[in-house]
Amino acid sequence: MPSMILQPIVENAVQHGIHDCMENGRITLSVRRVGTDTLEIRVSDNGVGMTQEQIQSILECRAVSDDSNSHSTGVAMSNVIHRLELYYDRQNLLRIESGGPGRGTQVILSLPTGD
Repeated sequence: MPSMILQPIVENAVQHGIHDCMENGRITLSVRRVGTDTLEIRVSDNGVGMTQEQIQSILECRAVSDDSNSHSTGVAMSNVIHRLELYYDRQNLLRIESGGPGRGTQVILSLPTGD
């Protein structure tokens, strides 16, 4: 895996996910093997959550900004997505799931193991 891939994902979970609920905020990192050829890395938070429109905007590498996150540009996630695609010569290695506002977010990396 290229270096500095997880750092921006975890940083986003802190800045955009649990920043306003630090007392009860939780970020979880899990790693597991899926089948024989995939490593799944999951960064989850129990924070503010995201709409499907926000998720789609990030996955399409479009800038993301609203009144509550006016400092957000989406550049970090766009860089992560592009670096993964270049490194593995594949697309759709990263997905984002959320139950909606107030229901947390999960960023899931599905990386080929090369075995």
